[in-house]
Amino acid sequence: MRQLPAPTGNDSPSRTGPATIRGVSLPEITFLAPTAGIVAASVSVPILVLFYFLKLRRRPLRVSSTLLWESAVRDLQVNTPFRWIRFSWLLLLQLLLLALLILALARPALDLPAPSAGRVIILVDCSASMAARDVAPDAVRGAGDRITRLEEAKRKALDLVDRLSTGPAGEPAEAMVIAFADRPRTVINFTRDRGALRNAIQAIEQTDQPDRLGAALKVVEAFVARPGMDDSAAAAPAPRVVLISDGGMASASPEEAADTGPPAALGDARVEFLRAGPAPLSPVRNLGIVALSAKRDYDDPAVVRVFARVQSTLPEEAHVSLALGFRGNVIETKPLVVPGAGDHPGEVSHTFELNTAEGGPATVALLGTGAAGDALASDNICATVLQAPRSLRLLLVSRAGEPSDADYALIDALETLGPRELRRVNAAEYERRAGELLAQCDLVVFDRVRPSSLPTAPSISFGATLPIPGLSVLPRETADGSSTTEFVYWQRAHPVMRYVSLAGVLVTNPMILSLPEETSARPPPGAADGPLHATVLASGADGPLIALAEQGVIRRIIVAFELAATNWWRNPSFPIFLANAVDYLALQADQNAGVAYTTIQSISVRTKPGATSVVAEAPGVPTKIAEAGPDGRATLGVLDRAGLYSVTGAAETDTWVAVNLLSPRESGIAVSDTVPIGGRSAHAGTGGLIAPREIWGWLVMAALALLAVEWFVFARSIRM
Repeated sequence: MRQLPAPTGNDSPSRTGPATIRGVSLPEITFLAPTAGIVAASVSVPILVLFYFLKLRRRPLRVSSTLLWESAVRDLQVNTPFRWIRFSWLLLLQLLLLALLILALARPALDLPAPSAGRVIILVDCSASMAARDVAPDAVRGAGDRITRLEEAKRKALDLVDRLSTGPAGEPAEAMVIAFADRPRTVINFTRDRGALRNAIQAIEQTDQPDRLGAALKVVEAFVARPGMDDSAAAAPAPRVVLISDGGMASASPEEAADTGPPAALGDARVEFLRAGPAPLSPVRNLGIVALSAKRDYDDPAVVRVFARVQSTLPEEAHVSLALGFRGNVIETKPLVVPGAGDHPGEVSHTFELNTAEGGPATVALLGTGAAGDALASDNICATVLQAPRSLRLLLVSRAGEPSDADYALIDALETLGPRELRRVNAAEYERRAGELLAQCDLVVFDRVRPSSLPTAPSISFGATLPIPGLSVLPRETADGSSTTEFVYWQRAHPVMRYVSLAGVLVTNPMILSLPEETSARPPPGAADGPLHATVLASGADGPLIALAEQGVIRRIIVAFELAATNWWRNPSFPIFLANAVDYLALQADQNAGVAYTTIQSISVRTKPGATSVVAEAPGVPTKIAEAGPDGRATLGVLDRAGLYSVTGAAETDTWVAVNLLSPRESGIAVSDTVPIGGRSAHAGTGGLIAPREIWGWLVMAALALLAVEWFVFARSIRM
């Protein structure tokens, strides 16, 4: 008997090589629950044998002759205690029947030999649903609390490494390990070192990200493709791809499935799927917060409305509580009754009202989930960092000279926004003091001025362009030297153009606005990292007139005409547009009073003066350290664990960072025995060459057949 390796610890299991006949490997037999079989045998076998030792109590009876009682005498001798048991077909059949049942109870499994040595790629799912603690312990792992699906997946991966086949020369197969959630990560490249493979598997860490199997398969595609291979390579065994997961990706929406593009081309690679988690037909039990938002009231900015939606996969309704906290204090607790799941998970939502004019971290926690058997903890609490309503510091950069009526209209419109400070400088002064001025403002407005370098703050440009490759605002040449156009299209649903009517607005001598392609331009020095996205907000008859350029968290609006060349500044829609633009660019859009990230978003924070690095810490998750850049920001990257992080070394507004799961699919912790892999379907259990195949069901069926034979023999002996 041999037990499977435990999910923890570094000791390899004791095992012997498979038996062979004429070079053909024979399957080994593994007992998955040997203790149960030993206990059953030690109790049941002696009891059965004892029945054949018992002497029956008989009533004495006088007879005239024993001639007709010879069979009774023989039966009396058989039941004499402490006498050797004579041969009995019934006893033999009963012992065989009992042996079959005992073996079935010990859960025997055939450890089939793997095929000849080749390359094996092991994909281990470490997405959020794999943290569900709903895998029951068994005799292999010993008694104890339930373990997570990732622990089960790592146990199966370790067992797979132990079962790697060997080639004719005795060399072990090569294997590599890829852990994936939203993005794949190569844990260890191809190696024959089983110890290194085991250490790499044990080092895989849990994440709170949704899974994207397609992205991981794109990495696998590069390893299984064998273009232009020679005859020796063609004769080599096809690579094997082994996915170890709970199969939750099978419930992904078509939009999520298409997010990674066309399916990966896996060629002739053999794809196998090992399920980690409970059986698909067993109910999954989880309660979690799947949506969170915070909005400040229009009329009273001191009122914040915090909305949360709770999802339940429990078959019955659950009685829980939802608690709102602010700055570490519980503000309000609301009892909730979450309906049970039917064809879809049960849902209930609630909106809290928080009266505060201050900023700080706000949390929404789900209480009382333990009694309901909640399996996933990472979605029981969410957070957002409320931004205090603040007056902006605006910088207006204009040409030198006497201001026109349009210039005064721009100044008046900016002052009506109630900024903390509105500083006005000309182009020459701005170029001399750009670093100092930008450090003291939240938004820059360029009026017919093109800066020599891209500002690090959001900006609005009227009648001029910005130093972004591919972006240009050029005068339009006409035969008579002048032209007039009207707005024919604008995005009314965009936050910048909300409530803005451009009907009747005339533009004289509009300029030609050319926008860069998203992937053609590299960010200039000092600009935010990431691709540049350009959006046309409004167009005239001859092309775009207002556009939005976004790069990372920095947004910029370009207006392709001078204010003096239009009647827009006389129109009531102009101050509305300016207010929308300032709110949108300064990240004070009306729909969000709090800042929160998901576990797949990249995060950057402002650093306080003099800080060279920042340190992000949250309870129970690894610490993240990031160096400060020359632009005064530090990029933390993607924080794949949910939590409320305190950031040391960050500016006052960025000392807290909230990261949440907020994924209805991951909180649904669905389990499936069928997953789509590379354009094909893989079924759990097709990895019979990897995992032991249990045969206890066949033993039970044999025991039932033997029971029928035993009954027939017994009935025949009675008639005789």
